[in-house]
Amino acid sequence: METVEGYLGPKNYEEREVTKWINEINEIIMEKLVSHQKPFKYLVNCLIMQRKGVSVVVSQSNIWDTSLDSCFTVMWPKETPNKA
Repeated sequence: METVEGYLGPKNYEEREVTKWINEINEIIMEKLVSHQKPFKYLVNCLIMQRKGVSVVVSQSNIWDTSLDSCFTVMWPKETPNKA
């Protein structure tokens, strides 16, 4: 969460920058995960979209061992905007 907050916190949405932001956020998170030097495989995925009062549905399928593997999702910012 601190990576996303630290990176996106001061920025305003700019469509032409989104691809760069996604790549940089993914790189930072992957570097932090790898720095723990654990024998794990990592998958980092990032979606950035402008808030315009519409929803997005995202689907992902994984095959894994539920006793060993896990998933972590971060939504930022945590607060939801007031509906007009």
